[in-house]
Amino acid sequence: MIRVYYKKQSGAVLILSLWLVIVLSMMAYSLTYELRIGLRMTSQAKRKLQATAIARAGMAHAVNDLKNQRLLNASLNSYANTLEDIWANHDEHTELEFGEGNYTFRIVDENSKLDVNSLNPQSVGVIEYLLEEFTRYDDEDIQNIGFAIIDYIDGDMEATTALEELDEIENYTEWAFKSRLTGNMGMDWIFRPKNDELILIDELLEIPGITPELLYGNPGEMEMDPIARIDSDDGDSEALIDFLTTRNGHRMNINTCSIRLLEAILTSVDPMGPDYSSMAEEIEDFREERLDFENDGTRGILQINELVEVGVPEDIITELQQTFQMGSNSHYFTVVSRGTFEGIRKTLCARVNVEMEQYDFDPDDDTTLGHRDLKSAGFLENRPNLKIDPSIRVEYMWEP
Repeated sequence: MIRVYYKKQSGAVLILSLWLVIVLSMMAYSLTYELRIGLRMTSQAKRKLQATAIARAGMAHAVNDLKNQRLLNASLNSYANTLEDIWANHDEHTELEFGEGNYTFRIVDENSKLDVNSLNPQSVGVIEYLLEEFTRYDDEDIQNIGFAIIDYIDGDMEATTALEELDEIENYTEWAFKSRLTGNMGMDWIFRPKNDELILIDELLEIPGITPELLYGNPGEMEMDPIARIDSDDGDSEALIDFLTTRNGHRMNINTCSIRLLEAILTSVDPMGPDYSSMAEEIEDFREERLDFENDGTRGILQINELVEVGVPEDIITELQQTFQMGSNSHYFTVVSRGTFEGIRKTLCARVNVEMEQYDFDPDDDTTLGHRDLKSAGFLENRPNLKIDPSIRVEYMWEP
């Protein structure tokens, strides 16, 4: 009996030992797998961090180009910005080596677009023109969309288009459901005005009829990558984001404004006038000629009044100045910078404001020392103590 019990016990111990080996092997494999995954994730995170740092270097390069252009313009006594500026040269801003990686950046002139925060009943015709071009909405809906944007931003609750005594919430909620422009907003959706300026262009999606496809373009027809989108811009875009912006100081640049948007602006100024497509083309030809015309080294249209040379009536020029604050220079830009490191790409975007600060510097006055970056400041030969210091402020940054 004792010998039989001993054999059974030995067999049980052997089986338990085998199971223990299997369990330990599985635990070891699992631990090894987790370690491999952890190391891989750590390596991935490190490469992402490197790519982000390189993207920031590209952004610094872009800022430096903007400062240099402003100093160059100041030395020529001209602050006109054109698409021939340093910042607009795409070829020189592509895949620049930085350590073991590279960066590519693009700069978009936000003053080439219409600031929706500046919309009013006199300028809303631009939105209506673009909607007529890009959508199949009827005239009533197009008008309501334009005024809904105005009322969404303004500080009161009085609906601009209300035929009855309805406030903005009641008026635009009733219209949106009647016109079936609520899309997937839900049956409980109501129009909720912000009553404040828009910060991001995305906020336009709160307006009935402004769909992602209308705002950003159809993904099947347009580049969604921000840098590829900028490079592929041929002037035929039907995405509102290529014509509208937010917080650009309500100013527009005649030298960089797209001809399609310029046509919309001219039509809104004089809706009962002629077909302004031909005049817009003449303005485009004129500003291209001005790029080749050198007057003490200056280029581009310097004064909006120069448009009389292509037959633009003076009253329309006055409207361009007063209603759209149209001039010849730009102050707001969007920088898109992409860093690449060992196959990992990271893209950053920033909205910047470029202003030129001028101040007198007295080398014998200690109170002026330490307050300015003298190394980045320029000077004029006829006024050597006048320092010209481009000031660039980043308003906000985001990842696309």
